[in-house]
Amino acid sequence: MVGTIIVGFLLGDGGNRRQLAAFVTTGARDTFVAFLQSKNATQFGDWYQLPTNGSVNGGICRVLDLGGNCWDLHDTHKAGNKFFGHHLLTT
Repeated sequence: MVGTIIVGFLLGDGGNRRQLAAFVTTGARDTFVAFLQSKNATQFGDWYQLPTNGSVNGGICRVLDLGGNCWDLHDTHKAGNKFFGHHLLTT
């Protein structure tokens, strides 16, 4: 059985962009966390807060480069919707 290693990252300027990255190796996770830190991410609990939309987009691309999966966790409740939508960005 393969374990999944999860890393959450989000936009820190009050935006509602939240992403969830999943990896199967600690090496890929560690490389991704180093990438987030190089983009001036601030860690809050299990989540990494990024300063710009561009850094979030770069994070999504880096997840793909490392062979991981990434989910876009839209907080649609903030937009007045009554459900929480999850969208798989990669397979």
